[in-house]
Amino acid sequence: MAKPDRPPPKKHPWGHVREHWVGLLNDLLLAVDRCLAHLGTERVHDLRVAVRRALAVLELAAVVLPDAAPWKALHQELHGLLRLTGPLRDRQLFRIRLQALGRRERALRKAPEALLAKARNQEREQKLAVRHALEEHAELFIGLHQAAAAIGRSTPQPGADLMEVVAHSRDRMERRWSQVLPGDPHTLHRARIAVKRHRYLLEALAPVLEPDVLAETEQHRHVQRLIGRWHDELLFREWLLDQGGPGLGMLARLPRMKHLPKQMGRPAH
Repeated sequence: MAKPDRPPPKKHPWGHVREHWVGLLNDLLLAVDRCLAHLGTERVHDLRVAVRRALAVLELAAVVLPDAAPWKALHQELHGLLRLTGPLRDRQLFRIRLQALGRRERALRKAPEALLAKARNQEREQKLAVRHALEEHAELFIGLHQAAAAIGRSTPQPGADLMEVVAHSRDRMERRWSQVLPGDPHTLHRARIAVKRHRYLLEALAPVLEPDVLAETEQHRHVQRLIGRWHDELLFREWLLDQGGPGLGMLARLPRMKHLPKQMGRPAH
């Protein structure tokens, strides 16, 4: 008589975290490969999200693993990738915004043509720069593979406390939010970045977090998107201002932009 199959042994919580982190780093490698094939708007967005998730993994791994110091160069590479893809993402959003205005507003149907040509040219230039950088940055691929391999065979340092990292991140988020000045895009953007950073830290620890703590990420995502739409609109109007005549003409036809109140969508403590 055949013996019944034994249930698989339960994994230690660290095993779940380790697999999750390796998966997030592999997601970034996949996102880079997809962008090398085509730098569409959705793929650039997915790449930037994957970079931020990988940065959260590296921040946590630096606390848990004794040999995380060599990844400092990888950390810098990833921040450089965010800086590099930011202008491309902005130009893609400007183009989409112009196309939407041309379809929706009868008075603006002809106005965006010159601006659309500028936005497309700038987007094309940024795509070339990003593609060249991705093709030349062999260190990025090597570093990601090494980080994934190191995490995959690792055990945490004695006394390492990931919740200290989360607590520090929450304090930073609250501090940034307390510094927001109503109508000031700089302080509001800094608060948004802190919210985003904290959200990705929580997501990186999803396998071991309590459901009520993990539920915070949904609120953080809502706040992040709300501020993000406002900030994107501000960048679009600043870009129109820089374009001279055609941009000023379109800017004059847009409704006045409302300021976001400081208390809007404030994350929970």
